[in-house]
Amino acid sequence: MFMYRLRKRVKVVLWIVVFGFIAWIFFELGADIVGRRFAKPWERGIIAEIDGHAITFQTYNAVFNQMYQDSVKKKGGRDLTDQEEAALERAAWEKVIEDARWAEIIQKRNLNLSDAAVVQIIENSPPRDLLNREELKDSAGNFDIRKYRQLLRDPRNLPYFVNYERQLREEIPKEIARADILLGPSASLREAWERYRFQNTRVKGLYMKVAIPLIPDSLIQYTEEDLQRYYQTHKQDYTQKERVNLAFVIFRKVPSSEDTMTALDRIKSALEELKAGTSFEEVAKYYTDDDQTRDQGGFIGTIARDRVPPQVKAVLDTLPLQKVSDPFLSPYGWEVVKVDRRTPDSVTVWHILVTIRTSSDTRDRIRQEAEEFYAQAQEVGFEEAAKAMGLEVRETDFFPRDLPFIPTLGRVESLLEFVKTAKKGELSPLIRRPQDYIVAYVKDVDPEHVIPFKDAKESVEMDYKRSRKEAIADSIAQEIYQRWLQGEDPRSIQKSYGSFVSLSDTFDVKLSQVIPGVPMRTPAYGALAAASPGTLLPPMKISRNYFIFQVLDKEEPSPEAFAQQQASILNNLKFRYVNALWQDWNNEMKKEQGIKDYRRYLLY
Repeated sequence: MFMYRLRKRVKVVLWIVVFGFIAWIFFELGADIVGRRFAKPWERGIIAEIDGHAITFQTYNAVFNQMYQDSVKKKGGRDLTDQEEAALERAAWEKVIEDARWAEIIQKRNLNLSDAAVVQIIENSPPRDLLNREELKDSAGNFDIRKYRQLLRDPRNLPYFVNYERQLREEIPKEIARADILLGPSASLREAWERYRFQNTRVKGLYMKVAIPLIPDSLIQYTEEDLQRYYQTHKQDYTQKERVNLAFVIFRKVPSSEDTMTALDRIKSALEELKAGTSFEEVAKYYTDDDQTRDQGGFIGTIARDRVPPQVKAVLDTLPLQKVSDPFLSPYGWEVVKVDRRTPDSVTVWHILVTIRTSSDTRDRIRQEAEEFYAQAQEVGFEEAAKAMGLEVRETDFFPRDLPFIPTLGRVESLLEFVKTAKKGELSPLIRRPQDYIVAYVKDVDPEHVIPFKDAKESVEMDYKRSRKEAIADSIAQEIYQRWLQGEDPRSIQKSYGSFVSLSDTFDVKLSQVIPGVPMRTPAYGALAAASPGTLLPPMKISRNYFIFQVLDKEEPSPEAFAQQQASILNNLKFRYVNALWQDWNNEMKKEQGIKDYRRYLLY
């Protein structure tokens, strides 16, 4: 009996071990054994998921590399600066988003081109860059389609036309979709007439203005009890939302001393070329990183002395004319300069500039340092890890959780997401950006609370005065309206009040123009368009003023005048609608809504 119970227990234990082993294989080794089904998207080479579709790192990288090569080619083969590369990463990202959404549209609308259609287009529509090739023209100087087709059938040109085919398959469906989209908007005859009538209606009138901010404080009498009553009825205005104070460490991707020396070596090579007798212009065209002066052989021109940075001015003031300086460090990088002419107020200068770039080795070292700190912060805490590594810790000071940016850091999306729900003492993810790495933690939380009256009193007093001034202005405007309505002369009405009430000169303008002193795109223009001659309009609040308008005369365009311009007006209105629609469409295509962004795991 004892042996039976023992065998039963051993059987149970064995089954537990077996199940545990299977679970370990399934969850821990499943990524390798079961086709990596549990691997994270970025571990599978996915850089983003756009509207549910996965975008691989290879796709992004191909776009970025093409843009990079194009940019380097435009710069005459020179490398991009850190800032240019960061801008290029952003542009490549936006293109990947746009391309992915276009691909979905093309697929849904079945706009893919057939092979036969592509062949026909290539046969009959040469690429633009071939149209002016002399070897493809006939004796009269016109493009010869037969010569083009011979070129097309030459196997040596296959790579070129494969690329042309790719462009056609990408661009033509987009053009079809664009045309389809832009066929939609149209303008009705009524819309065109209303717009034409409004823009060409001429109104003659004048107005009285009550300026709320100019109402003197002396008209407002109040006690401490008045302020407390106002505070009690407007407590929601003095509720301070929950705030957080972030402590953070930044690892900036800045050049190292080795990077500085690499740039120095390059400027020294330029100097050696100059000493060997090569012209300044030729050396500058090869070595300089200044895109503005490269084509001029490094010639900056004549500049005012007071606009020259101190480090550069010290060299320019002492350098003998027509001599080349030794390399010196300026705010822009390593430079050598030559002075042609010097006056008390200006200097004529040539220069060669070599910027200091952050090398890949430096970037790797900074990344490793950021990752090491993050790992330590998870183990021993943020402050202990920063102290151990001798890092500078900065703080944001308290700010509301729903603020659309991080004080001192700007708009950092992943950090904003963290701030929304993070608790005191919680560590942020390692934030990876093109220019730096950030690690933050919530140092303190200030809960939502109503600010006590004694602390809010100054704000309460200002708000109370503002509300009383608005009420007084409203009352005065209504009073003016009634007096004016009863036939009293507007000049005498204005004189009976202080300087906070003014009377305009008579205006006589089309409603498409600005009425002096009246902001555009306000209800005043619509009210004047609808009013009849002789009408006194009731007071209307516009910004921080009350206006009372009197329409003295009004002249509207005739339907006959509209009929003569009807076609042009309809076309212009349609063009406006199409432009607005196309702009909205493009903005929607580039929006980052519905995107899961994994760049921080793969790029930075």
